[in-house]
Amino acid sequence: MSSTGTISVRFQSSWSDRNGTHIVDWKKDSLDLVAVYCPETDVCYYFDHTQFGKTITLRVETSKNNQARGINRADDYLRVP
Repeated sequence: MSSTGTISVRFQSSWSDRNGTHIVDWKKDSLDLVAVYCPETDVCYYFDHTQFGKTITLRVETSKNNQARGINRADDYLRVP
């Protein structure tokens, strides 16, 4: 979890070898479900990555300006879809 109270998940794989660092976006049909465990909250969050672009940011803590529209509240992703 970041200092902003969010968890950001990028839908990509990365590795390094003698040719450098490689980053590949996940294929939308390669996974059925994404599960992310956050040790700070001791909770696992579940979501269908095909419903989002290349990343998702889950808000774990309330924002400082109390913004509620246009955010992905982590509490909304506690159950397997």
